[in-house]
Amino acid sequence: MLKLKHLLSEIDDEKIVKYKDKDGKPGQMKAGSAKTMQTDHPAKIAWDKMAEKDSEGGDDKKDDSQKVSFDRTAGDDTASKSDDSVDGSAGKGQKVVDGKITIGEDDNKIEVDVEDLANTLNIPGINAKTLAKKFESGDADIDADSDGRIDFSFYDDKLGNISAQVEDDGHYDFDAQSSSLSDEQQEEMKDGLEDILKYQYHDEIKSGIEDEDMDDDDEDMDDDDEDMDEGMIKLKDLLR
Repeated sequence: MLKLKHLLSEIDDEKIVKYKDKDGKPGQMKAGSAKTMQTDHPAKIAWDKMAEKDSEGGDDKKDDSQKVSFDRTAGDDTASKSDDSVDGSAGKGQKVVDGKITIGEDDNKIEVDVEDLANTLNIPGINAKTLAKKFESGDADIDADSDGRIDFSFYDDKLGNISAQVEDDGHYDFDAQSSSLSDEQQEEMKDGLEDILKYQYHDEIKSGIEDEDMDDDDEDMDDDDEDMDEGMIKLKDLLR
């Protein structure tokens, strides 16, 4: 049973609720679906926490929305857009530019081709355009760190949750919580995502790391050569 203060919360059903399942794997679901899950479901637990936080700060949010800001001109809605980005209801997803998403950190950044990824998923009704919209809305997410770890997640009301991870050591894991996809479809998706996430994006980041290590080794060798040259010059001076 929902608590009264949860009923009073105003969480948008389209808002994305992120959670971790019982095995610690990341997942996400729209708030409208998460709130209907069983009480012990991770998505429902995450929604309850969000609802509690929303209800506790509800009055403050209403008061703030009624205040007049003298730092912006009339008709300027920049501040309201920023507020939407903060609470996750808008601007939460990833930006798709020319059909690509940039992921990674520091110098190890790579570009993800959304069309290639859509073809890899091979889900009826999900093409490059619809997948790009899911990335921008937050229903899909892909990220990487500088060590080569890749995280991918996808959510659809009909298809459920799909996630895949590649650890920095190359270990690959796939999970699909969907009753709409056959075992054969899930197996094909698992293999396809492994090819693109592990053998393309992960390996590309790893090769960048190895190149950096080689550059560092070359610099160390150059330093050693300089020390040897200086030592030879000193030795020649002593023998004169």
